[in-house]
Amino acid sequence: MILSEIGAYLAANGIGTVGTDIFLGILPDVPDSCCGLFEAGGMAPYRAFRSAPGQPVAERPRLQVICRDNEFDYSDARTKAGSINALLEGLGDVTLSGCRYLWIGAVAPPSLMGRDDSGRVQIVQNFDVVKELS
Repeated sequence: MILSEIGAYLAANGIGTVGTDIFLGILPDVPDSCCGLFEAGGMAPYRAFRSAPGQPVAERPRLQVICRDNEFDYSDARTKAGSINALLEGLGDVTLSGCRYLWIGAVAPPSLMGRDDSGRVQIVQNFDVVKELS
């Protein structure tokens, strides 16, 4: 699954720890400083000529990353988002947790999503992904 595969990759590269400050499919109330990974739609899969119709050969999901920090730490949230961008943007032909990722590309640079109900800054970025079926 894309969230666990990317979460493990980010953790292995020093972004944080899954379940502690990297969360999959949720952005909990605590801690203030954390990142959430979310599935965010995507595009139709790639298909190839096969013996049966409609058999995809590669998936094209979209990944959304939200980095949050307390209300006075805009630069910390933005720096964390930039570090994640540096790890994921242009990443290709790599196997993560047993699944081959052909390409990951940023849709746009990290940007301010806004502030949550507690005033904490949230920086968001979306990535288009091409990966083998998993």
